[in-house]
Parts: sequence; structure tokens; C-alpha cells
Amino acid sequence: MRGFLTAVASAAAGMALVVSAQGVAAAATGTASGGSVPGCVTAKQWAAGTIWVDVTNNCSTVQRVQVRYVNRIDETCYVLQPGEKRTSSLPFNFARFDRLVGC
Repeated sequence: MRGFLTAVASAAAGMALVVSAQGVAAAATGTASGGSVPGCVTAKQWAAGTIWVDVTNNCSTVQRVQVRYVNRIDETCYVLQPGEKRTSSLPFNFARFDRLVGC
């Protein structure tokens, strides 16, 4: 009987560990998928054979952003200092700018 109780206790502890690990994985996934970017970060699309998006940080703090295109993603995580502008580009492929997300 004592061996059975030890096995049950071990199984319960193992299940608790699995459940807590799933919670951590879900939280990490939510952060990695990108959240909203403050309105003080702006994006302007233009094209000349290539799709270009100028991203400007008009905030007073450092911002980390990723450019999302319709059906495409620029994998770069741009770290923008206040007042800094960076440009994302994709070869011409009928893509268009969709939104900015945090990274």
C-alpha cells in the first residue's frame, strides 16, 4: 500500500509540473507573437520595384518593432531609439504593408 501511495504522489507531482510548464510555454508564445505598437511609432509604405516601409520612432522611449506585410513578414526586429528611422524592404512581389507588431 505504501508503494502505491508513493506512486500516486509522484504521478500527481509530475502532472503539476507538466501543467505549470504548459502555462509558461503559453505565456512565452503570447509574447513572441507580437503585441501592439504605440501610436507614436509610424510606418509609411512606398514602392519603386521593391516594397519599402519607413518606420519612425516618435516616442520618448526605445521601441522594438517588426514589420508585417500581407502574406509576408520581415523577420528583422528593429530596435529604434527615440527619433530614429529605419527602412524595411521586400523585393517586389505584390506584397503590401499590413502592420507593425512588437518584438
